[in-house]
Amino acid sequence: MTAPIISSLGARALLFDAGGAFSLTVQERIWALARKVDGWDEVRETCPGVTNLTVVTWGPSADLEERLLETWEEVRRLPKKQVAPGRLLEIPVVYDGVDLELVSRLSGLSPAEVIARHAAPTYSAFAIGSHPGFGYLGPLDPVLEVPRRAEPRISMPAGTVSIAGAQTGVSASDGPTGWHVLGRTSLRMFVADRDPPALLAAGDRVRFVPVARP
Repeated sequence: MTAPIISSLGARALLFDAGGAFSLTVQERIWALARKVDGWDEVRETCPGVTNLTVVTWGPSADLEERLLETWEEVRRLPKKQVAPGRLLEIPVVYDGVDLELVSRLSGLSPAEVIARHAAPTYSAFAIGSHPGFGYLGPLDPVLEVPRRAEPRISMPAGTVSIAGAQTGVSASDGPTGWHVLGRTSLRMFVADRDPPALLAAGDRVRFVPVARP
């Protein structure tokens, strides 16, 4: 296994990179590491990324790197059944997206088959990023893997459900996207004055539920 790399992000933050290629197994250990580190007195907050973890502290800590490496070895050896999954969230989706027909042609599937394959898996939220509340969800059915759009759309509404590469996601606010749009949901993925503001957290699981157009 590739040795992890720890980099300094100024005086009060570290980036822990697990190294190597992405896998769900490694990502589950990153979430487990974040849960353990969150309880340390000197840690202000953690932010899980894809195979990495940013740790923000209240101030300099002499042994933080050593403790991170020791704790990583602990969680890396955990049996899968001891790596607790996050919450399960069902997201209702109206599959009437502007790129549904294009994805159908690119994949060789009918639109109904595209919808069925997109809604079949239980996805994991690998990380929260891009914009507040947006979860990078995967893995996507390989048959549905398509490259990003050559020309991004300037603006799509919050709730847009889209795919690109091996991932899918739900836009948490209005904005541009280079992903292929399959549909939309009425769920609000991010509300600033809600506690917590983001509906998803890293490690949560998601199922998409097809619903009829209102």
